[in-house]
Amino acid sequence: MLVTVNAAGCGSGRSTQTPAPSGYTTYLGSADRAPAQSEDFPDSLRSLWTQKVGRAVVGGIVLGNRIVAAQDVHRSLVVLERETGNRIWRKRLKGPGITQPIIVGNLIVSGTGGREGAVHAFDVASGNRRWKRKLPYLNGPIAASDSMVFATSERGLVTALSLKNGRTRWDRRTGAAIRSGVTLTPGGQGVFFATEDSLLIVSPEDGSNIAGRKTPGGILEPPAVSDSLLVVTSPDGIIAAYAASDLRETWRVETSDPIFGSAAVARDTVFAVTLGGTLWRVPLGDAAGATRLELHRTVRTSPSPLKVGVLIGTTGGEVMWVVDDPNDPRWRVSLPGPILVPPQLDAGQVVIADGRGKLHSWR
Repeated sequence: MLVTVNAAGCGSGRSTQTPAPSGYTTYLGSADRAPAQSEDFPDSLRSLWTQKVGRAVVGGIVLGNRIVAAQDVHRSLVVLERETGNRIWRKRLKGPGITQPIIVGNLIVSGTGGREGAVHAFDVASGNRRWKRKLPYLNGPIAASDSMVFATSERGLVTALSLKNGRTRWDRRTGAAIRSGVTLTPGGQGVFFATEDSLLIVSPEDGSNIAGRKTPGGILEPPAVSDSLLVVTSPDGIIAAYAASDLRETWRVETSDPIFGSAAVARDTVFAVTLGGTLWRVPLGDAAGATRLELHRTVRTSPSPLKVGVLIGTTGGEVMWVVDDPNDPRWRVSLPGPILVPPQLDAGQVVIADGRGKLHSWR
């Protein structure tokens, strides 16, 4: 393990919730990518429902107060009743599903990729289309403020759309492919994204530059946001923290193994899992104190930290609640793999997407 620390950039490391408009407006519904960090795992669980979404769920699961929403890689956006799993509506979209949907107020917004790529907005309750804006080769998670939706493309375009009608507010061409999607920095002061060679923050108002630096490696997922830090992971085997104001590197941990899921921040600690199944736990304020736990499984998705322990999904279809010993998880279920979407827990209800396009729920 190699750890580098920029002492001048170190703060308290205290984790706080990033302000956001009402709804489920960012990847996994929480800027820290740990929406279940205050959840106790239930003492007992029973199967509640199973529902087919399509061929494979992409991005993440939206677990709202009364609904569950997900997008299928094969052109479908589905909204279900959370209690029963019954389908409320389903929309067939033009182009492959490429992102987790987001919810802002009474709108659900999703993205499709390829040449016919677009950002789509529907009424949450009825499924009636509100607007559509074409964005070829859209890629990565989208995000929203109170008035705008932000999206990126593989061709290096960053765009801001009006939440009200989908009209373009501004476009920014970077000249390099973008893989990370977009993330709003604390307080919505900036829009972060990563190109093939750079980390960038631009103004949400007009796309003008706020900060930029060379990327530490390939960045394929959005960062976890905690207080004044952005924590990124890389398939090049890196976990790194940057100041959200100017992208100064605060610390870096080299894992010697690729990471394909986002980091998550909970309990003042960064959680990340490598492809080879090493769970890294890095204290926000003391990267030199990083620890690792060998899971002995292959993992390609983000961990889901709970109040105690963490939920982990594996390529073999196993989902485990790990506290101390990965060989003796507190709870485990085997589903058709691979598990490529982080498992969700909210108010005692677990929802997991398997590798064959089905959602499974327990409570």
